[in-house]
Amino acid sequence: MTIRDMAKKIGVSPATVSLVLNNKPGLSEQTRMRVKKSLEAMGVSLEQYAPSIQKSMLFVVYRKHGADRRHTPFFPQVYSQIIEGVEWKARLLGFSIKIFYLDEHNFSQQAEHLAKMEFEGMLILATELDKYQITMLETGKPLVLLDTYIEECVHPAVIIHNESGVMQAVGHLKDLGHRRIGYLHVIHNANNFMERYYGFLRAMDQYGLELTPDDICQISTNEGGEAVYEVLKQYFQTHLDRPTAFFADNDIIASYALKVCKQLDIRVPEDLSIIGFDNIGLAELLDPPLTTIDTPKYDLGQSAVALLDEYIRQPVSKQGITKMVALKPSLVVRSSTHPFPEE
Repeated sequence: MTIRDMAKKIGVSPATVSLVLNNKPGLSEQTRMRVKKSLEAMGVSLEQYAPSIQKSMLFVVYRKHGADRRHTPFFPQVYSQIIEGVEWKARLLGFSIKIFYLDEHNFSQQAEHLAKMEFEGMLILATELDKYQITMLETGKPLVLLDTYIEECVHPAVIIHNESGVMQAVGHLKDLGHRRIGYLHVIHNANNFMERYYGFLRAMDQYGLELTPDDICQISTNEGGEAVYEVLKQYFQTHLDRPTAFFADNDIIASYALKVCKQLDIRVPEDLSIIGFDNIGLAELLDPPLTTIDTPKYDLGQSAVALLDEYIRQPVSKQGITKMVALKPSLVVRSSTHPFPEE
């Protein structure tokens, strides 16, 4: 049972449960006792969730553009739950955890610095890393990749089953009657987007839907959000004969598409349906609220720590195989998708 599960059953926040489990200040005695009694009633042992610290792990969070919010305006929304899941599971398994933020600037020097740090295992949030960069971070100690998998690497990984998510998205649009579905595709970025690209092609083929090159809008995020907005604006202005629905590689791209549509008087979802991917916190606050694919980000972080713990206890060389864990996402239907033709 996760801390979130406990908090939901008791009717308090996860932070409140955490303060009780870790015997930290910040709560009234009345609240602390109520939560303790509720935990005991659920069969939760406080000792189980406060083990002695015996192991250390390094959690490397890589952001290509660092803290430059022009390029990663929604990074906290996309990754905060992953990081939270990592922190909780590390604590539950008795790890002391050091978090190190890494970016593309002075990468070699940063990698050398990491190699000198003391830890038993390394977990890398490697969404935007390539094979060469991952190789530079190898120290000979157990290493688990989070949110990416590279075939040539020998390291275990925990990822999202991107193809399953895209299949659900395209299937949802098809069930609504859409037969011409376009694609807002992010290029030159992360492995996730390549997996979603090939997943989209397979989904269109499996559902018997035709796809033409003009129905794919290719978007680079290297120049920041304003550049993304301009690319989408130009695309919708010049493609008047456009699909009736679009799948976007993530919610960020979908949010910019909604902004463009509003400026160009394209009604969503009456004139055009849009579906995203990731279910970031912003998605339900957009106008209209965004239909999207929810990725189990909290579970992703917890699973990665559990896998690292397993490989610290029994290294890859002794197991003889390299594990890859793929978590299945799920469809969240909101108001940005609509039947076509209109009923």
